[in-house]
Amino acid sequence: MKIDLFQADLMRKTTLTPHRLIHVSARLACIILFFVWGYIFVSHLYWFLPPEATPPLWIWFGQSVHLVLLISYIIPFWNEKSGSIVMIVTAFVFFFLIISSGGTIAYFVISILPAILFFIASRMKKPDSREK
Repeated sequence: MKIDLFQADLMRKTTLTPHRLIHVSARLACIILFFVWGYIFVSHLYWFLPPEATPPLWIWFGQSVHLVLLISYIIPFWNEKSGSIVMIVTAFVFFFLIISSGGTIAYFVISILPAILFFIASRMKKPDSREK
């Protein structure tokens, strides 16, 4: 029984390996975190609605960084490395420099979970298949 190249490629793409499981988990984490932090972003937009006074500059900056954090969960679907870097930097700025509350470390680690998973998945690739 001969398997043509299309079937072999299809089998390779649909086989659940540890690398593929971590990679899919990272993408799923991006989607979940996009919706979780997106809900919080939208719920804080009331600060900018008319009955309220114009918010201070640090609120504008915080919302801008929060928006970039949301965008960083979409970028890895095109470029994982760039998206992970943006994700880590904006999460650090947002949680440690802007929010600085009691749960900062936990929020930071949860927010960069996709970047950690993408890093683990990139280390699990075979040396000849890694992008240079």
